[in-house]
Amino acid sequence: MLTADFELTDKRTQFLIGRSEVPITSHWIQCLSVRRLFIPGAVFACSSRRLLRLNRCLPRGNRPLFHHPARLLKNLALASIAILFAAWSHSLLADAIPYPNMGTAAPQVSTYAASSGGVSVYYYGSTAAFTDFLRVYDVNTGFNSGDVLQSNLTRPGTHLTVGTGPGQINSGDQLIFYIDSPDGLFASVASDSSDGINHGYITSYSGGLIGGVNVPAGIFVGLEDERGGGDLSYNDHTFVLTGISAPSTLVNPGPVPEPNSLWLIGTGAFSAAGMIRRKIVGQ
Repeated sequence: MLTADFELTDKRTQFLIGRSEVPITSHWIQCLSVRRLFIPGAVFACSSRRLLRLNRCLPRGNRPLFHHPARLLKNLALASIAILFAAWSHSLLADAIPYPNMGTAAPQVSTYAASSGGVSVYYYGSTAAFTDFLRVYDVNTGFNSGDVLQSNLTRPGTHLTVGTGPGQINSGDQLIFYIDSPDGLFASVASDSSDGINHGYITSYSGGLIGGVNVPAGIFVGLEDERGGGDLSYNDHTFVLTGISAPSTLVNPGPVPEPNSLWLIGTGAFSAAGMIRRKIVGQ
């Protein structure tokens, strides 16, 4: 936010506009008839009349940013929308992989089948000394994939689909992921783990190469294979699954504006710029 504080005094003061330091006398300040001018990114507290007064009061050599007030306000609105969109895109694409809070139990995240006919699993990798396996369990139908994707024999990027049989996995069914290790059978839901601890870290995955395989966007699942949670790094057996939804809050997602909210912000900014331009033209 650019802020200019105007003091009604005979002393000359410095007014910072963009990258130009412009000296303003008390005469110019009185001409403005305002004490404070705010120019935030997309909400303009100053009126177009006052902006024009500021433009006229400044020496000609110091008017570059205010030579076309309507254009300035329009550009500020466009810049605001671009910044919001970039922040929204960045928040969507910033995957918290690996688990960022090692040593602290990950929050439990419920997952559901996004459609019927199975879910795709891509092997991400393993750092475990144990030989571990993955199991996918459908709470609603009782489907159990059995042990798949052995940790020390599976190449990253390996893909398989589980639950493709009729009625095995249906849209909306809750899914739980288990790690079968020499220490026990542990789950991404604490109440289903043999030690009562959440052994799964679940977050978004925006897509990319895994072992040279182009893996689409989906849900990342990291599993911990030691009883008691071990070091809680959630990197002993890791996967990316597609065809899964996780509507509950993920780890450190940050506030993400919905597309409808961004649309409202954008149209509001354009409308504000348009109204200010009409006022300026009318004067």
